[in-house]
Amino acid sequence: MCQCLLANTMISLFGHLFFMVPLVWLVIIVETVFIKKATHGSVIRAFASSTLANLYSTFLGFPVTWFLCVILSIPIYSMGSVLEKSFGIESNIGRILDLTFSTGIAFGIPGHVRMFATIFLLIPYYYMSVFLENQIVKRVYTDIDPGQIKKAVIRMNRVTYLLLGGLMLAIFILGELADR
Repeated sequence: MCQCLLANTMISLFGHLFFMVPLVWLVIIVETVFIKKATHGSVIRAFASSTLANLYSTFLGFPVTWFLCVILSIPIYSMGSVLEKSFGIESNIGRILDLTFSTGIAFGIPGHVRMFATIFLLIPYYYMSVFLENQIVKRVYTDIDPGQIKKAVIRMNRVTYLLLGGLMLAIFILGELADR
């Protein structure tokens, strides 16, 4: 079971990662504005730090977050199986984890359920992005108060992750309308 979950996870990771790569450029532009405003520095320096931080958090943060989520999901998945088999308690834990960490091609699962599972993943991605991007931007702006940098990084990631979630939701809704 765990090998299957891990194999599906790796396939799904690359699917999510390649979905996010084109969007990272939009994110870089939005976050450049936040960094420029917080540091009162040059646009070029803000753009460079935003680019470096976002590429770092995209190519390192996504796989690390994914791996940590999979590691955490294994005992939760097992607990759901024990509840179902031992006590007859129907648990949807396994189904939710399957959707969130698998390829998302589960037959018979409505598209909106898969979409919300994907949007759910934005939560751990957000926290990893804040952590990693804060480290990079602090290193670029050693002359700025680290607390000020952290506030800017939190704000800019809130905005960009809300935009990403909204974009995913809008794409889903447009797809559903097109199918009718």
